[in-house]
Amino acid sequence: MKSVSSSGVSPKESQRDWNRWQLLVATLMCCPLMVLISSWWHWSSVTPTSSTRPPFYTATDAIFNDTTIELDPCHDKEHLLKIVESTGIRLVNNTTRRIICEMMPTWTQVTSLYGNKPRILGLDTCQKYRNMLAQANVSSLVPIYSMPRVAGLHNSGTNALADTFFDNLAMNPSVRSNNPRVYNTPWRKHTPLEYRYNVTARLYDWHENKHHVLPVVVIRDPYRWMAGMCKLHYNVRWAKDARHCPNLVAYPDNRSEFMLKPSVHVWLDLKEPTLRTSVEYESLVHMWSNWNQQYVEADFPRLVVRYEDTLYHSEQVFRAIAECAGIPLKHDTFRPFALRASSKKNTSNDLVSALAKNGVNHDRFSRMTTNDIAFAKEHLDPELLLLFHYKHQDDVPVQSFAASDLAKRGLD
Repeated sequence: MKSVSSSGVSPKESQRDWNRWQLLVATLMCCPLMVLISSWWHWSSVTPTSSTRPPFYTATDAIFNDTTIELDPCHDKEHLLKIVESTGIRLVNNTTRRIICEMMPTWTQVTSLYGNKPRILGLDTCQKYRNMLAQANVSSLVPIYSMPRVAGLHNSGTNALADTFFDNLAMNPSVRSNNPRVYNTPWRKHTPLEYRYNVTARLYDWHENKHHVLPVVVIRDPYRWMAGMCKLHYNVRWAKDARHCPNLVAYPDNRSEFMLKPSVHVWLDLKEPTLRTSVEYESLVHMWSNWNQQYVEADFPRLVVRYEDTLYHSEQVFRAIAECAGIPLKHDTFRPFALRASSKKNTSNDLVSALAKNGVNHDRFSRMTTNDIAFAKEHLDPELLLLFHYKHQDDVPVQSFAASDLAKRGLD
């Protein structure tokens, strides 16, 4: 016989009802917890943790007063990506594209330093140069001289421009050479202009008329150039200081000596068969100013182009040079300079690295002391800076070391 309780409900039915109540209570208690877990799971997939790579990154842009903003790593970098792709690097892979984008400055950063168009000095002398060649019939007599020639200080991108000439200009068939250095000036590209009649490189005939040459001089941001000289100084000598470079002003041995220290003189050694001398300059900034100013003030046809424009406006600059010289191109499509360093000692000079490091402002003065910067602001040629849109560091006071500066260097 089935047993029943006093309420008329069997024990099994009573147990079943009790289980149902427990399940209902458990469900009501677990729902808020499940909502929290679900929310955490959703937001963790959007907000990156330290172990995940975010789809966007936080970048600090000095142009916007160091305001931290969130932006796509490729935002405002389309022009730079086109330059990279023109070299043959394919950015179809998202990972490769992201890596390149994260290396690059924004186009706003680049234009804030150099403006939004190239600056080429001497285009008004091009017709005079072509007329001179036509009158002298140079193109048929000495074809090697009827092409543009590269000149510039060390660490100014002269090799890259010579390679670009070699890869793109239609060389006269009578010039039988596979050496891009035939595009250097016959008085050697690093020689100061005042010595052009004293030096002739081995590739050239001493008796040829050097007036038939169209020098294309590469000038570089003086602060970047000095940093390059600190890294690789070639045949330039000066008293470097291990504590800072370029050491424009001699570093004080103690605080009281600071204002008495003179500038650090520089020597450019010329070791040619016909000229062995050392050209002395008051400092590296005087060397940059004096060497470049000789070409700016020259009374014969020449072009002066910014190194930075050979990076960020390379095709426009090169076509202007070719048109000025009256030289046709080898190919319908422009070929930017090859991705290779200028020497084995300088392995970071490829195009991608150059685009990245020359487009930002924050590290142009990183190894200079306060008084180095003050000295540069006082002695860099203001005409050259204005002509080529180069800037000083605006927020550095013109005064001696603060106590904190000396303390950091162990001189307090």
